[in-house]
Amino acid sequence: MNLPGIIILLSLFASSALMPVLNAQQMDRQLALTHLDSIIIFAREHSLYTDRLDWPALVTELKNLAAKQDSADVLTVPIRKLMTELGDFHGSLMYNYQLSFRGEAIKPKRANHIPWDQETGQAIYRTHIPEPYQAGAHYFTKDKIAYVKIFGTGVMDSTRIMAGIDSIRREICALAAKQPIGWIIDLRANGGGNTHLMMSGLGELIPNAELGGDTKDGLSPYSRWSTRDGRFYMSDWSAAGTLPRTCPELIKENPRIAVLVSRYTSSSGEVVASSFRGQPNVRLFGEQTAGYSTTNGWFVLDDKWVFMPATAYYMSVDGTVHKDGILPDEEIIENFDLEIMLNGTTIEAARQWIRK
Repeated sequence: MNLPGIIILLSLFASSALMPVLNAQQMDRQLALTHLDSIIIFAREHSLYTDRLDWPALVTELKNLAAKQDSADVLTVPIRKLMTELGDFHGSLMYNYQLSFRGEAIKPKRANHIPWDQETGQAIYRTHIPEPYQAGAHYFTKDKIAYVKIFGTGVMDSTRIMAGIDSIRREICALAAKQPIGWIIDLRANGGGNTHLMMSGLGELIPNAELGGDTKDGLSPYSRWSTRDGRFYMSDWSAAGTLPRTCPELIKENPRIAVLVSRYTSSSGEVVASSFRGQPNVRLFGEQTAGYSTTNGWFVLDDKWVFMPATAYYMSVDGTVHKDGILPDEEIIENFDLEIMLNGTTIEAARQWIRK
């Protein structure tokens, strides 16, 4: 079972900026060895890829690696080796609420790979993680269609999560007051971040829904996801606490919702896409998402260090398991412009579907 504090973290665009955290060099050697033992146990028991490894041989290798390191690397070098051997390209180790490093595992390339534009990806990382968090919104007056753009986030404390939820809901409620015939949720430039902020914000639109969850074996749930009175839950835990809905009187039941996804939609952005897939009156438009569609565990080592291996694949409520991203219902390959995302083939197809 997942720990209740799981956060799916920004993965695709931040990875090039990751580096060992300098304060880690001050770690006591014995403490580092204790953490290494804990991480090995967590990985062996919970990693999605645990069956790939000869654990007795690997544990011996990791201990030998640790013995050869000075105090600065006694933890980081063995854990980098562990993550690489697991083939875990999404999991990571975090220090003091900052991503410290990942292993060297490389995500396998798809046969139908759509080239990822480095400039666009880095632009998303630079410009599409607002601080403080603010959702984007637009109203297509002629069509009477509401548009909400869900950005990625950085690592956030509870106060900022609640403020972000409020931001999304305020935009939704302002649009709902115009009585739209349908909604567009744009995830195309969402590189991940805090799942609870995004889904509890969007819970204003789908307030009481079973959303699927995640799975290890492709058949049975590892954890179940849902919205209850607008709050997003992973199993029985929600970061939204007892937050009530903001404008229930304005939201029509089961509105038609088009969800836009792209090759850049990653991690928590893929949680949102997986959660909406299979819902009544929902259709996904765009490209297969990035493929960071695994839940990351949240295993606390001490007040600074957290180990976050990939633990399960996302699974939609219709039973679709997403081992390599989320496939759209209507595939549209498009090199969109971050500056003019309200135009283009994908959004026009979504508007046409809502108008039907």
